[in-house]
Amino acid sequence: MPYQMMVLTHIVKKKSYCTGNEQFLQAKSREELFAIITDPTLHGNDTSTFNKCFRPLFGENPNEVAFVLFEGDIKENVENAAREFAIGRVCNQLTRAQKNAPQQCPINSQLKPVLIKV
Repeated sequence: MPYQMMVLTHIVKKKSYCTGNEQFLQAKSREELFAIITDPTLHGNDTSTFNKCFRPLFGENPNEVAFVLFEGDIKENVENAAREFAIGRVCNQLTRAQKNAPQQCPINSQLKPVLIKV
């Protein structure tokens, strides 16, 4: 499977986070993705960019989150395309997509992300 990176966006506050974390990529619905985003025990440590800058943006409405999946054979191209797409990006430069292809989001994911081939 090619390299993948997901852009999570808070629709109202116009902030995005780029990630390849398998938890996000394996979500089966918007509600499940929202639950992963808002659960403080599921992503990184307390001082991570995600926990300090992105998670606090969300209230209790799963419809606040949008998601787009970028996929391609060259890691740098996928990362650059995802970061260019993101609005008001809050992720740091060290974020990398998950390299374990079997744990990534299959194209026929129940989440049905918008898929952009790079």
